[in-house]
Amino acid sequence: NHKTKELLENQLFEKEFGRDSCFIALGGGVTLDLIGFIAATYMRGITLICIPTTLLAMVDAAIGGKNAINTAHGKNLLGTFYFPHKIYYDFRWLCHLPKKEWVNATAEIIKYAVTLSCDLFLQLENGLDQEDLSKIIGLVKTCIRLKHQIVNCDFTEQIGTRSILNFGHTIGHALEKITDFQMAHGEAVAMGMLVESYMSW
Repeated sequence: NHKTKELLENQLFEKEFGRDSCFIALGGGVTLDLIGFIAATYMRGITLICIPTTLLAMVDAAIGGKNAINTAHGKNLLGTFYFPHKIYYDFRWLCHLPKKEWVNATAEIIKYAVTLSCDLFLQLENGLDQEDLSKIIGLVKTCIRLKHQIVNCDFTEQIGTRSILNFGHTIGHALEKITDFQMAHGEAVAMGMLVESYMSW
């Protein structure tokens, strides 16, 4: 939120970080969003490197250049479109993820399958084996490729193509807000996809 962003920015100014700085966002989606937003606005934009450490961040938050913070009026309402200069993936992080984080990420992966890839959908129907790291790496690469295809067509979401990536998110963000962000993002998006699918039907 505002307070966290301001706190970090004030520390950067006090320590006299300049335009030649490089910010490394190491963590999950919230961390990547926050540091990405600061990198985009600090000194009008400085070098950003992302190292996602959760499956959700690997398949979603690290890709696409969207950065934002939450406000009292809703989720991700203040932010920027700003690509990281590099994204580094170390899949060994996934060996330490609790089951809750796997479930959290699965909703975003299902989103790609339902909206963009029948092959991925069929693959997911066979289950997601957390122990098979090579298959997980393949899954992440598929999600990256699918999201890049959409983002490259409509980076700032002006044409409308990119809005397909918001499937489940309109309801999902509302659920996150009314639970004061206590509901996990993946859980909210999963419920959002169910509701939006029913509305569409």
